[in-house]
Amino acid sequence: MKAIRLHQPGGPEQLRYEEVSTPRPGPGEALVQLKAAALNHRDVWIRLGMQMADRLPLIPGSDGAGLVAEIGAGVEGVNVGDAVVINPALNWGDREDRPSSDFKILGGPDPGTYAEFLVVPAENVFPKPSPLSMEEAAAMPLASLTAWRAVITRGQVKPGEWVVVANLPYHVGTPIVLTMLRAVPRIIRLVVMLQREAVDRLVAEPGSKAYGLPSVVVRLHGTVRTALRVPAHVFFPEPKVESSVAVIDRLPADPASETAIGLAAAGFGQRRKMLRSSLRGRVTAEALHAAGIDPAARAETLAPADWLRLARAS
Repeated sequence: MKAIRLHQPGGPEQLRYEEVSTPRPGPGEALVQLKAAALNHRDVWIRLGMQMADRLPLIPGSDGAGLVAEIGAGVEGVNVGDAVVINPALNWGDREDRPSSDFKILGGPDPGTYAEFLVVPAENVFPKPSPLSMEEAAAMPLASLTAWRAVITRGQVKPGEWVVVANLPYHVGTPIVLTMLRAVPRIIRLVVMLQREAVDRLVAEPGSKAYGLPSVVVRLHGTVRTALRVPAHVFFPEPKVESSVAVIDRLPADPASETAIGLAAAGFGQRRKMLRSSLRGRVTAEALHAAGIDPAARAETLAPADWLRLARAS
């Protein structure tokens, strides 16, 4: 049969179209004649030598769909001629929330879907949804299974709840996050990758240089943490900035939150001025006193809870 094999890391020219032996299914296995295969980031990383560099040569490709060409002894529920989609997760195990120690993915080190034929455990082939073409079905498994386990198994998201997982454009990322928090209450969690400095501003504490209006808005709507730093070298092509992933979990909004945000916007709009000046015309001295806030303080010293107290007192 024909297959695409990777012999050494590098560019696309390292993928060679070659003649290799056609595999035969053993007990409990099925031979699938591939009609379509999908490209994942994992395939790119393997080609670049970021994964499996010590397991070359190999046939890449994790996702695929095709027709069952042959079945091994003991296989039930799968028949020759069936149109199937392949689950590339081998030996996942009995636990839904985590893989077994024997877990691996097709396309490295095991032969993958960049071939005319592929042998897989029969339990890893499923009927192709009839509305989907072979190409559409092939593009579904790895990404969809990852998304399902992230959202349903690990995230425990329930019907009616929304979770946003996004790599946001750096120049508009912060406004998008703040707008979703303020305007879309059905979103219970955001997992967003932004430029590192943008995440630093979201998680900043009062009194720090990065603390500002975004920090206040986020904490008036939930809790926020930096999940991980993402160095530039993990991307291809490599950007000129580093990234971070922020996780924001929504909390019930206080009725005074929008008023507090308006006050904070006025305060940070004149960051160098004392509150008695930056909030003149919006907050009285009596309100500052009732909220227990020093009129000589500056905006960057007030925690979100302080802005809320001031909003209630105004």
